[in-house]
Amino acid sequence: LLGPLTILACGILLVLLPEKHDARVLFSRLVDPTICCFLFLSYLFMISIPMRDVMHLVLQANPCNLKVDQVENLLRDSVPGISSIHELHIWRLTPQKTLATVHVVFNTTENIITKYQDINFIFETLHIDHVTIQPEFALPTDEFAKLGCHYQCVSNNTECGPLQCCEALPVSHSC
Repeated sequence: LLGPLTILACGILLVLLPEKHDARVLFSRLVDPTICCFLFLSYLFMISIPMRDVMHLVLQANPCNLKVDQVENLLRDSVPGISSIHELHIWRLTPQKTLATVHVVFNTTENIITKYQDINFIFETLHIDHVTIQPEFALPTDEFAKLGCHYQCVSNNTECGPLQCCEALPVSHSC
């Protein structure tokens, strides 16, 4: 609205200025370019804020109000059984939708579903709409044995026999 009103005011001034040559020359050489420069700078200022937000989205940058290390500390302090967190990425997909991915290293397998729910709840309270959690386990040897099979091996491989999963699957992975 500022631009059309300024152009209208300049046009009215040109019509109302007396026919005296000096006033029109002064207006057309000094006032009109000054007003145009003012309009240009005001437009530039007006688009800088939306442009910053658009660039933030395009670059998938971290939302300004969330610090990754603070979120990591919050997760570690709030959910028991987390030994470490890495690869935490938080970004905005749209101005209304924030996403996150995180690798969580657990030191136990007990109540893992509850731990997932707690982690999801923490991200919801931070206004993150969707989170992808990749679990990893750093378990003591005695707890690791409770998990059962570890590898899917070729059935005729004697080295993998003790580690083989419950059924012999036709997957050829070496130990």
